[in-house]
Amino acid sequence: MKKLDRILKVMEKQIQNDIFQLNQIRKEILDKEEKRVYLLTELEKTENLKIKDALELKLLREYQRFLNEQLKKVDSELNSLKETEKHILESIKEKNAQKKAIESYISKKSIQQEVKRQFEEAIQNSDNYNRNFVNNLL
Repeated sequence: MKKLDRILKVMEKQIQNDIFQLNQIRKEILDKEEKRVYLLTELEKTENLKIKDALELKLLREYQRFLNEQLKKVDSELNSLKETEKHILESIKEKNAQKKAIESYISKKSIQQEVKRQFEEAIQNSDNYNRNFVNNLL
């Protein structure tokens, strides 16, 4: 039982670590989402600009290409972070299920031990009663 209690404590610590990681990942996701919105806004602004000469057009196209590359990069990072978030959530669910199973086992085992102790006590009391009864008859 002590081993199982230690295992439960370790699992609880692992779950807490996973939750901490999950919170960090979610924070990164929010940061990337904000960056994505900023890039999309910048792209929108470039579409509404009035171009005066070829140099401005070239610079504008270069800037749009840069923004699109950055957007692709951010989207890729977002997908990766969301995949990591999904794996962490699955890990937390799995560990919680294992933890509940161990807690259930410990509970059943302690009930079994209590029933066994009470049964042995009842047998001993019965034996004592029978001895006293026989002694009283003699």
